[in-house]
Amino acid sequence: MKLKLMGVLLGSALMVNAVYADTLLSRPVEQWVDFQSADARFTVPEDLAGVVFYRRAQDLNGPSTNVYVDGEYLASLLPNGFRYTLVCPKNQRFDAEFTGVTYDNGYVRKAQAGDYAELPAGSISYFKVVADANGRPKVVRMKPDEARADLHALREQTHTLPRVERRADCAAQPAMLHKFTLDAGALFAFDRADYANMLPEGKREISNVATQIRQRGLNISRIAVVGHTDPEGADDYNQRLSYARAQTVKQALGEAGLDAGLIQAEGKGEQNLLVSDCRQQHPRNASARKQCDQPNRRVEIILYGADAR
Repeated sequence: MKLKLMGVLLGSALMVNAVYADTLLSRPVEQWVDFQSADARFTVPEDLAGVVFYRRAQDLNGPSTNVYVDGEYLASLLPNGFRYTLVCPKNQRFDAEFTGVTYDNGYVRKAQAGDYAELPAGSISYFKVVADANGRPKVVRMKPDEARADLHALREQTHTLPRVERRADCAAQPAMLHKFTLDAGALFAFDRADYANMLPEGKREISNVATQIRQRGLNISRIAVVGHTDPEGADDYNQRLSYARAQTVKQALGEAGLDAGLIQAEGKGEQNLLVSDCRQQHPRNASARKQCDQPNRRVEIILYGADAR
């Protein structure tokens, strides 16, 4: 009788455990919130900046992608997921890498990889994770209306804890002290980016900028050299061209006497257009369109450091 009773109890226990296990397995591992519901609670204090990172399935093939803010982990984005956070305004460095993939110089990459972005206080900026020319993740800035259209069908991931400090001492962050904007057409021969093909006028202009920087006596912690192109041509080509030109300007600034260790080169391609409607203005006039796009073909030299005011 006792053996029969024990068998019944054991069978009941196994059944309960099986039901419990099925319940656990049926629960979602991550917590997701669709964008439309989440968007209603996105509020940005006046002294901070809001940032949304998102990844569409069709833009990148591969495992989950870690997103970093100034080298600090924010989230591991899965396809069709997004993450919202608050950061300090001014300049922030964003990077994305596949989860679990080890690259050469991993610690150096964490400290230096990615692109810097200026974030306006009190508003939200949007960044999409896409594939670069080698199929690896990269972060690109998106126009708000385009990003919100992308995000309409995506869901927020809230299943991992970020290491980004949401309320860091923003006053201690380096400020943008000055920006020099140089016409790429005055720096380089057409479709060229190397130092050998830098125009004499361009070399003189770079030397003049270096002299001005030294004479200002600023407390500079970093100099960003950022290349930009117009929207003509393929995206990948424009990205490579803008980065190569930034690298050459960095080289020229170093040869003009600035500390090369402070200078970082970035290529933005056609991401940040100053004039965005040249194709609409001149759909059939290539010459007029080229003239219209002239402000977009530029190299920016941006000084960051402690504001003495």
